Amino acid sequence: MKLSGAFAAICGIILFLSCSIKEDRSGCPCRLVFDFSKVDTSVVTSVDMLVTASDGFVFRKTIQVEEFESPYTVSVPRGEVNVSGFSGAEGYVDADGTLRIPEGDLCPRVNMYNSTVMADAEMVRDTVFLHKNHSVMTIFIESEEEFPFRISVTGSIDGYDRYGCPSEGAFRYSPRKGDDGSFAVSVPRQVDNSLRLEVNDGMDVLKVFALGEYLHMSGFDWEAGDLEDVTVSIDYSLTRLSLIVEGWDEEYFFDVVI
Repeated sequence: MKLSGAFAAICGIILFLSCSIKEDRSGCPCRLVFDFSKVDTSVVTSVDMLVTASDGFVFRKTIQVEEFESPYTVSVPRGEVNVSGFSGAEGYVDADGTLRIPEGDLCPRVNMYNSTVMADAEMVRDTVFLHKNHSVMTIFIESEEEFPFRISVTGSIDGYDRYGCPSEGAFRYSPRKGDDGSFAVSVPRQVDNSLRLEVNDGMDVLKVFALGEYLHMSGFDWEAGDLEDVTVSIDYSLTRLSLIVEGWDEEYFFDVVI
């Protein structure tokens, strides 16, 4: 059957356009593919993922360890998106990705990942690397008599902003003595030497130990990718303090001037 001249011309134009004009997909979503192969599954059993964009886009989901074996895909808007991953921070992360520690609470034993991804293609990949963003301080108080006082650890960092940077704010936690006689305090990543250990009788502060200064003098690195844990021993009567950083061979001693 013969095509009319006008119809044949229209078909030719359509064919020409389809072959010579590339499809504009700039308004289409981008497939953001998360790779969890670098997550230590001996420590982490799930990751709370949060993806946000400036247009108000929010994706939030807990990814279980069973889903780590294969890449996980999320459709996101084109442009810059912020990615956060948390493990061990349940109840502390706000909708915008900030982690706030209320005064009086411990820092959660959080492992974190943060990145900014340019979602400017049909598909982009992002490998999730979780880092230990807390340091557990185990504190022993040696005293000639039963130690009757309370201790508090104070600082000037109260969590992390949406980009994973330490945020300024009051931190204070008063631990209870454990069965082994120690006090355990988990603190967030620090930006200065302001950590203090206060001894009080419930009314007044009796002594203050400049923990941050002693950690600095021992070479403790708050900028390390994964923060180390620390054991602190204080001879209360002699006001002598020792530090042992997990994984280090050396013990550091300081004579404390109150």
